[in-house]
Amino acid sequence: MLNELYVDDLINSTFDATEALQLSEEMIHILSEVGMNLRRWATNSTTLHKAWKRANIDCRKTSEESGVPKDYTGEDVTPKNFMAVLKGDEKTLAGVGIGKVRKSGPSDHVFVYFADHGAPGLIVFPEDELSAKDLNRTINYMYENNMYGKMVIYIEVCKSGSMFENILLNNINVYATTAPNSEESSYACYFDDKRGTYLGNSYSAHWMEDSDQDVLTTETLQKQYKIVKKEITESHAQEFGNMSIAQLHVSEEKAPRHLWRLRRIIEIHKGRDGKIRSATIETSTGIMKRHVQLLYNLEIVNNE
Repeated sequence: MLNELYVDDLINSTFDATEALQLSEEMIHILSEVGMNLRRWATNSTTLHKAWKRANIDCRKTSEESGVPKDYTGEDVTPKNFMAVLKGDEKTLAGVGIGKVRKSGPSDHVFVYFADHGAPGLIVFPEDELSAKDLNRTINYMYENNMYGKMVIYIEVCKSGSMFENILLNNINVYATTAPNSEESSYACYFDDKRGTYLGNSYSAHWMEDSDQDVLTTETLQKQYKIVKKEITESHAQEFGNMSIAQLHVSEEKAPRHLWRLRRIIEIHKGRDGKIRSATIETSTGIMKRHVQLLYNLEIVNNE
């Protein structure tokens, strides 16, 4: 369940409030068609936020400075807070960031992805470190308190295999993969000459690219792991935990991939009545024009 979608990057900022509202309504329908039941929308546009409120759309206004909503930033990104989020510990996070925690139960599938620096037996946060012992204690706590049905963990840091090797239990419904083994470094990729820095990490880039290219409703976690393991040559990816979970499909979404991977709406096309009839959209597989046949247009009524 995706709780909230921030739309300012999907909707062209030059659209007026009426067009923006119609486009956001279209996106709600498109994404709901593919099984992504969005609970709330977010924008930093005051005009669009007011239009949503008039249309009784559940939404949130962010600040101009914040841009995309961020739950925890800066000094709030600590091992203690990370573990509190996973354990649903609202008391520890009272007054920290927005205080959001996981509220999952025994029927939920939980995915945890972590990328940063690391060393044997630890992963690095901006100002602190999380030990393998404490991470696995947190995982065990979640299992003992029925906070997930199955959990999948992807970690990309140097020596990250040491976070699970001979530590992660294989009977607590957790499947984990790491970029290197317990002794190797993890490597960056896609060097940008203009910026003078790497734009990605090899392991992360490969599993994300595979997720864009493969049919995730038929691809298993095991298959994705093997593809990534083969494609990264600088280190040796590892897998740990309950191997039966690796036989599950990466996704359960039942939808055409070109809709599921909607990125942004480029242009809208109106009929003579002024209502949106189709839109040119960008997807993970390219740019296409989609007709708005079964979707409705919501007229804005100014009650102010």
